[in-house]
Amino acid sequence: MRKWYLLIFLVFFIITGCSSLDVNHVERIDLTYWENHSGVKPEDEFIDNENTLKMFVETVNNAKELDGQIIKTEPLLSFTLGLKDDKYKHYHFWINEHGEGYIQRLLPDKNGTFKIDEKSVVKLQNFFKGKEDVNLLSNKIEFENNN
Repeated sequence: MRKWYLLIFLVFFIITGCSSLDVNHVERIDLTYWENHSGVKPEDEFIDNENTLKMFVETVNNAKELDGQIIKTEPLLSFTLGLKDDKYKHYHFWINEHGEGYIQRLLPDKNGTFKIDEKSVVKLQNFFKGKEDVNLLSNKIEFENNN
């Protein structure tokens, strides 16, 4: 019986380990902002700061997948993680003033919508509030009905 527990633990560890990003393999993040309600589009950013890379990688790794959920609200931005092996991971990103945060994984990876954990939301809110021309989403993030 004990061997089964060990086997289950090892399988779980391998599966979750394969789905996580290693911050040491991420070279940069490209932030591509969407136009806001006022028709203003903040300037896109290229980030290679180690602390910021770590914050975004932890956000992706700690986010929990929402089964079959699709967000209909326009994102604040799209971001791309540039990996050392010349591969890229693409995401849409939503964060609002009310403490909600989501990412949506894009092709070529399997699509999926993920809820950002509370700790990461606070860090990201502070990161974006420090930017003059970026405003967090003001409304609730809306999902499509699955009826």
